Amino acid sequence: MSEVYWRKVGAKIAKRRNLLDLTQDEVAKYAGIPRSALSLIETGARKVDLREARQICAKLYIELNDIAY
Repeated sequence: MSEVYWRKVGAKIAKRRNLLDLTQDEVAKYAGIPRSALSLIETGARKVDLREARQICAKLYIELNDIAY
C-alpha cells in the first residue's frame, strides 16, 4: 500500500476521533498502543495493523471498511 493510502486511513481515523470529541490518549489506551503511535497513524507516518485497526474502529463506533476504502 502506498504512503497516500496510509495518510488517507489516518485522516479518516483523526476526523472520526475529533467528531466524537475523543483524545488521542483515550483511543490509544483502548487500542492498547502508545498515544505517539496513534499520532503517527493519524498522520500516515505509521501503518496500522489489523488488530490495532479493529480496536480503533471499535472505539470510534465504525467498521473497518469505513477507514479502509
